[in-house]
Amino acid sequence: MIGKEKFYQNYFKKIRRFSEEDKRVLKIKLSDRIDNIKEYMLFATKEKIETYIWESCKYLDICNDFFLETDLIPVLYKELKSLKSLNRE
Repeated sequence: MIGKEKFYQNYFKKIRRFSEEDKRVLKIKLSDRIDNIKEYMLFATKEKIETYIWESCKYLDICNDFFLETDLIPVLYKELKSLKSLNRE
C-alpha cells in the first residue's frame, strides 16, 4: 500500500476546487461510507477512524486542498464517538 505522503505527492498534482454543493454531497458520501461500517467503528481507535476516512477520500478521488481545508475528520470522529457512547449505555 502506498504511504499517505507519497499518495498526496503523486495523486494530487491537479488541484480542483469544490463548490459548496460538491462539499455537501461529499460529506454525505463520506458519512454514508462511515455508516456502512458503524459496528466496526464502535471499537475502532481514533487512528483507525482517521485512516478509514483518509482511505475513503482516496476512494472518492478527493483533492488534497479539500481534505486539508475541511473539518471532516474531527466532525466524523465526534459523530462516531457519540455513537460509541450511545451504544455503551
